[in-house]
Amino acid sequence: MTTDKPLRADAQRNREALLAKAREVFDAGDFFDLRFDDFARLAGVGTGTLYRHFPTREALAEAVYHEEVAMLCDRARRLRATLPAEEALATFLHGMVGHMDAHQGLARTLATLMATGSG
Repeated sequence: MTTDKPLRADAQRNREALLAKAREVFDAGDFFDLRFDDFARLAGVGTGTLYRHFPTREALAEAVYHEEVAMLCDRARRLRATLPAEEALATFLHGMVGHMDAHQGLARTLATLMATGSG
């Protein structure tokens, strides 16, 4: 969901709950085993809330992916600011291997969505 004004606190909590649950489902490799509406139930929000934030399954996957990339970029900036270049790069790459291992389900989900030609 893109908007010019910030979300209300409750709307932000609901969005974060949906993203957290989606990340769990991705990591378990169950993204395509669930109906899209099931994400709302699992996150403890209504289906209207799900569709208001993420109108499609692909929009939800994209939001999780963007959040993951933003976290990796933030980590790279922090390392670059606090460590010598070689150490920062080595630390980042070591962490990246762990990140890739922990998020194999998300990688498979994104690969499947790209292969099916989803937007």
